[in-house]
Amino acid sequence: MFEINIDSSYFYVLICVSFGFIFTYLLYNNKAKLISKNVNLFLFVIRFFYLSVILLLLLNPIIKLNNNYFEDPILIFAKDNSTSINEDITDELISLKNNLNNFKSYEFSFSDKIYNGFIKNTGLKSNFSNLFAELNNKFDGRNVAGLILASDGSYNTGLNPQYLSYNFPVYCIALGDTTFKKDLRIDKVETNEVTFLGNSFPLEVSIASSIKNDVKSRLVIKDGKIKLYDEIVTFKKDNNYKIVELDLVAEKVGLLNLDVKIIPINGEENLTNNSFTKYIDVIDYSSSILILKNTNTPDLAAFNNSISKNPRYNVVIKDIDEEYNIDKYQLIVLFGINIIPDNLLNNKVSLIVFNSVNYYFKNFEKNREFYNDKNKYPITISLNNRFSKFTFSDELNNLVNYAPPLFSSDINQKLKGNFDFILKNKQVESLSKSSVMMIKYIDEKKIAFVTAEGFWRWKFFDYKINNSNIAFDEIFLKLTQYLIIDDEKSLLRIKYKKDYDQDESVVINAELYNESYELVNDKEIKFSISDNSLNTKEYIFSKKSNTLFVDLGILKPGRYNYVARVDGSDENKKGFFNVKKIQLEQFSDDVNHKTLNHISNQSGGKFFYLNSLKELESVINSSALNKKIIHSKQNIVSFLGITNLLILLIFLILLEYFLRKYNGLV
Repeated sequence: MFEINIDSSYFYVLICVSFGFIFTYLLYNNKAKLISKNVNLFLFVIRFFYLSVILLLLLNPIIKLNNNYFEDPILIFAKDNSTSINEDITDELISLKNNLNNFKSYEFSFSDKIYNGFIKNTGLKSNFSNLFAELNNKFDGRNVAGLILASDGSYNTGLNPQYLSYNFPVYCIALGDTTFKKDLRIDKVETNEVTFLGNSFPLEVSIASSIKNDVKSRLVIKDGKIKLYDEIVTFKKDNNYKIVELDLVAEKVGLLNLDVKIIPINGEENLTNNSFTKYIDVIDYSSSILILKNTNTPDLAAFNNSISKNPRYNVVIKDIDEEYNIDKYQLIVLFGINIIPDNLLNNKVSLIVFNSVNYYFKNFEKNREFYNDKNKYPITISLNNRFSKFTFSDELNNLVNYAPPLFSSDINQKLKGNFDFILKNKQVESLSKSSVMMIKYIDEKKIAFVTAEGFWRWKFFDYKINNSNIAFDEIFLKLTQYLIIDDEKSLLRIKYKKDYDQDESVVINAELYNESYELVNDKEIKFSISDNSLNTKEYIFSKKSNTLFVDLGILKPGRYNYVARVDGSDENKKGFFNVKKIQLEQFSDDVNHKTLNHISNQSGGKFFYLNSLKELESVINSSALNKKIIHSKQNIVSFLGITNLLILLIFLILLEYFLRKYNGLV
């Protein structure tokens, strides 16, 4: 079906046609005596047609084409391919798909990543939040009758499934060995990557038990041969998960090697998940931080609460018009101040500028001034994965991806110069136009800018999903720590993460400068690593464009010491990094199946075991969503865009001209 619409009144259509007729009539009315009647009539029709059409085109008529089409119901199959699942049910899923042949089917496998088709179980992680985010996006607006999810319900990364959104029914097929096995497991160990000498730092150990009755064990924490903690841990039959919160003291400078272990009980088969290793860098440092404000804001309170958790930070809050001594502080934080005072800019103390009333940059390099745009817009945020000054935990990544939106002005700034971007507006591709948290370097001075507000909502959301503020605190504690600690002056700089997962390729980056601190990267850099057994491997940095890197591939879990040497120079760098063992999903199937049951109930689907696939087939076939739906698509085409019409008009004009010339009318 189609219809022709004109923006103007149809009265103008009548005028156009009338003008075309009158003009053509006056032209050919007195020509009938000069040429034959038929030729005259033919020329009249040609002139009247193309002249009227040309006049009508001035009204910009459009054609609306309405296309209706049917879409078959869609079934999505998602198979968990993590190594916690021993059986391969590919054949069963293919058979189920073939029996449900009145549906259009799509097949996926997932662990921490998502793959097309059914693949073998190779993933060490399971991430449900990635899976549902991907499928919700991919099949948005489609005729999805349901998702058939085959899994054991175990997950060791991403958000808890109870906080996920489901756009269609999920029919869960429970996998895994349901035979009861005794098992104690170190689920997670949380602490700071860096702490300070003499500081009491927090350590949070999450321990899980699959045992259905009361059981006792010992939690032992050592630094090498030194025992730091040894206490009895009791699990009740109605509470199989325990979080042990400790405060330990860093008593020496250097690397603190924490071996966390839950002692196995009699009859426990799986001992690989009873231990966990954590490394902490202990430094001798303390800092004073000054917060200058125009007014109190929820973001100020949230920021102050986060950094004050570090006892080595002495935080002072003052109004902007109060007196203060810059030399007493290692970091100054500004809230809602549109012009940075000259005394702060001319000093080498680092700054964080929170513009909670939505100021944005205007000729910053010239006058350090911001422009106030009071119009605020909600924006969703993502982390800049290319930022390398410090690392982000999985918990922080999940918080940023699922947290409530922040509020910012529609700034559309184009930032130039040496900015490092941390957080950005997810909807805007360009980093320089979308960043809401960034670091700028001016004459060895570090300034961090935060151009959005509403972080306090993240704090509440973090507590809601994780029952703590560890993820929220991380971003401000790491930002603060980076700004406070002096930059190294070495000509060779090695950039890497302190912690890599065991299934992650270890990539090390390097930068080489000349005496003027200009990036040169023109010399060969040798790189050697050694593991705990003193086995050594040699590498050479590769060069791509202006970047130096070495890809070490996937390494075994453990600590690795490195030495980087510049060929023909005394310049070298030493350090270490860790490859973390991924805690495999070897926990009670009963608990994991509760996760699947929750997903099914929340989404409007149903929970099944592997031996009841016939029932699943029947439920899906009888579902109210098992029907075709009609999609309507409207295409709008302007007459001016119809090439064939324009060609026809040119042809008729030329035809008339040649006929007039042939008959002596020209």
